[in-house]
Order: sequence, then structure tokens, then C-alpha cells
Amino acid sequence: MGYIAGRNLGVAMTTTAETSTPAQGESRGRAIASVGLLVRRRPVAATAAIATLIALGHAAWILMHRRLGAFDPDEAGYLAQALRFHRNLDPLHPTTLLREVGRTGTAPLVPLLSTAFLVIGSRSPTTALLVQPLLLVVCATGIAALTRRIASPAVAVGTGLTFCTLPTVTLATQSYWLGLGATASLVAATWALAASGRGANWRVWLYGLGIAAMLLSRTMTLAFLPAAGIAGLVIARGSRRNMLRVTAAFVLGLALASPWYWAQSETVFGYLGAYGYGERAELFGPSDLIGRIGDRAWAFYGGGGVVMPTAAIGAAIAVAWGRLRKHQAGFPPTALTGPGSETRLVCALALGCLAGCAALLSSPNRGGWFETPILAWMTVLAGWVVGQAPRLMRGGITATATAVGTLGLATAYWILPFGRPIPLPTHYEQAFAEYDGRFGSNHRDQLGAVAAEWAGANRQVVDDLAAIDPKAVVSVSGNMELSNTNAMLLAAELRGLDLDLRVPDTESPTQRRAALEPVMTDRWGSPREHLIVLIRHDHRAFTPDAMADRFQREMAHDWRTVRTIALPGGAKVEIYRHSPAGASAG
Repeated sequence: MGYIAGRNLGVAMTTTAETSTPAQGESRGRAIASVGLLVRRRPVAATAAIATLIALGHAAWILMHRRLGAFDPDEAGYLAQALRFHRNLDPLHPTTLLREVGRTGTAPLVPLLSTAFLVIGSRSPTTALLVQPLLLVVCATGIAALTRRIASPAVAVGTGLTFCTLPTVTLATQSYWLGLGATASLVAATWALAASGRGANWRVWLYGLGIAAMLLSRTMTLAFLPAAGIAGLVIARGSRRNMLRVTAAFVLGLALASPWYWAQSETVFGYLGAYGYGERAELFGPSDLIGRIGDRAWAFYGGGGVVMPTAAIGAAIAVAWGRLRKHQAGFPPTALTGPGSETRLVCALALGCLAGCAALLSSPNRGGWFETPILAWMTVLAGWVVGQAPRLMRGGITATATAVGTLGLATAYWILPFGRPIPLPTHYEQAFAEYDGRFGSNHRDQLGAVAAEWAGANRQVVDDLAAIDPKAVVSVSGNMELSNTNAMLLAAELRGLDLDLRVPDTESPTQRRAALEPVMTDRWGSPREHLIVLIRHDHRAFTPDAMADRFQREMAHDWRTVRTIALPGGAKVEIYRHSPAGASAG
């Protein structure tokens, strides 16, 4: 059949000149047959190979289109963290890097992984970003390996590649957020659990390592600990010894992650409490349950354009599966051995998804790609359901997923122009366009120039601060999307400067007053001169700096402007120094 298909394809591609020979057609047929054989015999390897090609496309897009000056504030902070780790990487003095990791308030694993790329390549944000496509390959390969344990080889490959092409996953791959790191860690932990013989062999300890990696990838994954624990207990259920081993591996993961959490306990738990369940959580998502459910559904699917077809396909699968079960006594054969192993893994994933979704819905804060670890589990379950459908329906689902995924990737790579119903291929375009219309998706030809303008302005602020006093403690107020503390930290790292920049909590009267002291203590406990940077614009500032205007009014009369830097679009940045006390301080 492969030979005939190859011959037919060769004939169809022949033009007025004889460009295809029978030998070439036979070669194509053999190539197609070889791919089919690889999928049947090595589905996980096939998934890794194809996912690598997709990842290389993302890497090329990142290198061509991600620009300094066009980074989301959170991205800028994480990228600055990666560059700071790279700057402190000294094989002769390893404690320097450990100390830097210990004083970092955001989960350190993904920035630490980026240092490998920074060592090999150039010291730039785009180089650090290349860790994201690599994490995508890890996710897809792990998902295929899990799905193979409960479904056929072809379904395993299709499931892993479908995850790669989901719009929300595509966005996460092209952005420097921490969701993919957490997802790769949880997928790896789940695979180790499934491969541990219900907790009986050495792979159960890899499950514990995966839990530790998940916790060090993103702090909000603390909420997923019950889900990961439930999955482990379901897998090991029925054997007291195995359940104890799974529990011990879980505790090992907690122990490995605990030193960093202990060092940053005040920052991490104070932040999670305030922004996860406190009053500030409602600033980042709907407060009512129905609104949260709708918000999460949108985030899972990456936009409304794919919700309806996905729902329709899901309904069709459910109906087909119900009918199929009437004529089928048991599940189809799988690669996972052991009585009830397939049902056990499916139940573990299903209960884990329920616990994970409950954790997500417990907070109004939608975050950025909080849901991707649970989405990976859901994708595996979807692959199992598809595996129960009749062959004809599986073919239709495969064709639909291939077409939608190819179209989505072509749009994400900017091969095709943006247009509905395909979601925005970069999350920052819409947000940045509110401040500078040249960032809009209809002005992509201007991206390089406009990003360079904003990067240059933030770099000028950093240079002026270093010229005034490189050891000063600096409070930055009026933070907004394109000019903010993290953007300045990133600019400072690229200059090789270690500036102490902070965001004053202007919503608190006590913190506002504290932010007006002429001398402040730096991170090492030494008294330093205090400088204030005001970003003056006509947009709302970030939380916790939302009361920036009031902070500016409350500044004492003896703070004087020493530098003014123009921002694109008419805004400006002013640097203030206390006089006369500030002039003589530290």
C-alpha cells in the first residue's frame, strides 16, 4: 500500500516535464512506510522527533521576532533573573550562584535552565527564551509516553502533537513565563509514577524529583500538590508497601524544594496569600464561581475560536464511546501490563484533574498559564477517550486536529496573517497596543523600530541611575506595561549592572511614607542613598503601585528632579534625589 500511495503521489506531482521517476515514487512510498513503522514501533520517539521540528519553528520565530523592549513585565523580570544567574555562574565559587538563587523571590528552575543556553549562546533575552521550545518537546514526549500506556501508538503520537498545537500552549512556548516548566515537571513526575510498577520499582523516586521540580518551577503549583498526591495514591492503591514508597517519594520532593521556600517564605507565602486569595486576587480575574469557570475554559482552549468545534467533537466522541461500550466487554489492549493498570492510570489522572481544577477555581487570580499542567493531564485523558471511538471517527478527529493545528502554527509563526477565529499568536500585542498603537498585530512591520525605542528609553534610565549612584536603593513608581521596574532590571542586567530597584506599595499609607525616606537599607543590610523614579503617563499603574499619583503628590518639597528621560508617545521618566540629605548619604 505504501508503494502504491507513493507512486500515485509521484504521478500527481508530475508537471509538463517528466520530473518524477518510478524509483522516486518508490522512494517516497518507502519513506511513508518508514514513518508509519516508526509510529507503530516507537511512538514516543516519533513524537519527540516531530515535536522537535515544531520547537525549531518556535525557536526560529523567537530569534526573528521577539525584541528587547517588547517583553511583558513578568517576562522581563524572569529574563533578568536568568541573566543574573548567568552573571553569578562561577565554577570556582558555586556558593555565589546558590546565594543568588536563595535571595530570588520567584521560582528559580526555568531561569536556571536558561543559563545553559546563555553559556552556549549570546547573553541576550532571546537566547534565554530558547528554553521554552525545549520544555515543549519534554511535555509532548511525556504526554505521548503516558498516553501509550492506555492507548494505541498512533493515538499516543496524535495526543502528544495535539498538545503542541493547542493555542494556549503555543502562546506559552513563545513567551517567557513559567507554565511550561511546571507542566514538564508534572508530566515527568506522572510518567515516573506510571512506570514505577505501582510504586514498586526505583522510578518512584523520580516521581519525587518531579514533584520537587514542579514546586521550583512555579510557586503557585503548591496548589497542585493534592492533585499530584491523589494520583500517586490511586496508582499505588491496594499495596500498603507501595503506598508507603509513593508517600516517601512525595515527601522527598517536598524536602528537596523546601530550602528555597524556607529562604523565601515571607515573600512567597505573603505574595500567594495576597494575590491568590486576598483582596488583590480579584484584580486579576472574576470573583464569582461562574465567571471563574468561564475564564478557565477560555484559558484552557486559548480563545473562543476553538471552543465550539472542540465541544462538538467532544460530544460526538462521548456518544460514540457510549455506543461502542454496549458492544465491547473490555478495554482494547494497551502497552501497560498488570490487572486494572489502564483503569488505575485513567482514574488517577481524572481525579488529579478534578483536584487541580478545584485548586484553580478556588482563586479569582487567573494568572498566566496556571492551567497548563492540568491541561497536559486532560490531553492524555482526551487521547484515551479518542482511542475508544470507532476507527472512522478517529480518522475524522485526526484530520480535524491536524488541520486546526497546522493552521494555528502557521499563524503563530507569522506565516499566515492574524485573523479570527485564530487567537493572537503573541499575548503582548494587544496589551502593548493600549500604550503604543504601533505594537498592534496590524503593524508588525514596525515592531523592531518601536521595540528599540522603548528599550532605548529604559536603558537610558538605567544608565542615568548608574551615573548618579550605582549603589543606591531605587523606588520606581508609576509602573506600566512598557516602562517598569522589571524592564529596567532587564536593561541593567544587559549592562552588567546590579541595581537595587523596588516597587513601593503606594496603596498602603505606611509604605508610601516609608518610600520617602532619604536613606534606605539595601539587600545586604547597608544604608544607601534613596533615589525615586517616577514614570509619568496617563494610564493606570500596576498593583501594588496603583496609587502612584497620590505618592507623587505626597513627595516632600525637598525632593528635586535630577534627570528627565522622554518615553515614546509623550510620556516621561523623572529621577528624583533628596536634597540636601540625599546628596551626602552613603
